Amino acid sequence: MIKEIGSEFWKIQPILPSTNTYLPPERWSGGKQYFVSGRTALYAIIKEILNSFLGSKSLLAYLPSYCCHTMIEPFLQHDVSVDFYPVVFRDGLLRQLIDNRKQCDIILVMDYFGFDSDQLALPDNAIVIRDMTHALYSSTCNEKLNRADFLFASFRKWGPVAGAGVACIKNGEWGESAKRVHISYMSLRNKAYELKGSYVEGKSQDKKVFLEIFNKAEHLLERDYINYAADEDSIFEAASLGQFSSIRRRNAEILLHGLKHLNIVKPIFSILMNGDVPLFIPVLVNGDKRDALRKYLIENSVYCPIHWPLSSMHFTSLEEKQIYSSELSLICDQRYGEEDMSRQIELIRSFEFLNGK
Repeated sequence: MIKEIGSEFWKIQPILPSTNTYLPPERWSGGKQYFVSGRTALYAIIKEILNSFLGSKSLLAYLPSYCCHTMIEPFLQHDVSVDFYPVVFRDGLLRQLIDNRKQCDIILVMDYFGFDSDQLALPDNAIVIRDMTHALYSSTCNEKLNRADFLFASFRKWGPVAGAGVACIKNGEWGESAKRVHISYMSLRNKAYELKGSYVEGKSQDKKVFLEIFNKAEHLLERDYINYAADEDSIFEAASLGQFSSIRRRNAEILLHGLKHLNIVKPIFSILMNGDVPLFIPVLVNGDKRDALRKYLIENSVYCPIHWPLSSMHFTSLEEKQIYSSELSLICDQRYGEEDMSRQIELIRSFEFLNGK
């Protein structure tokens, strides 16, 4: 088998029914819909707000400065103006500096990487949308669910789920529902999973083929993501992911312990609370060495993503841009064990030795 860490998932084996098979949103109160992606779910929420809550007035949404461009686009596509509250790494903590006196119609909040965050003081009278993607399996976030009018999440970052996101309206019913499946996107994504599996098992040596298909699928979804429902197979795959929480926690603990002995990187979250289930372990790389470290890891078959590229849609200060320029996400998911976590730490240690602190 090919021994890589990170990059796209593959379907290791058929998912069998389990007592741990469940969808976290089943425990959310309110009306739910399942969509092909989290962005599709967010688009549907904004449309619902425009249709049912605020009529035709010009709206302002208050978003975190640290987010993916795919969270900004649905607002702009609905002609909703956006402003940003600062998210910064300050005094060893990730801080969301929300101005609760801000005059806005909608505020979007999120819990980063599955780690517990402080209670946030939110503006009065604003409709609250909570992005639960990173916190899907973290029980520490459950108490905060009632502080949102809408919830949404994507399962695609947690495992080999081709197309499943969810949106929940806490009070009332959905005015419209998505019924069609994105067949062309799903076909590409599932084909790429199949080819990645063959590659990992050593049956194929050409990774360019499945990487190109993954990229083609994502470009297709970038262009055409609105009003598509999740398919039954993706929902079934998503329901299996909760059983891997303990693996993620164990891997996270190993990484966080190893990071204590390194100087070139600093974890954004240094403590794993009892109810945390991390999506990744995000670190900040000292100086301007993030890209060099990432390249070094790739050369050693470790593929750590960046969350997120800074886009022209963001409006950020120099302090806010620090996260975008230095963040790297270490891998802690269910495909890997203690040896793989130690390998990531040792590679970073080796890079530190070669390049200084």
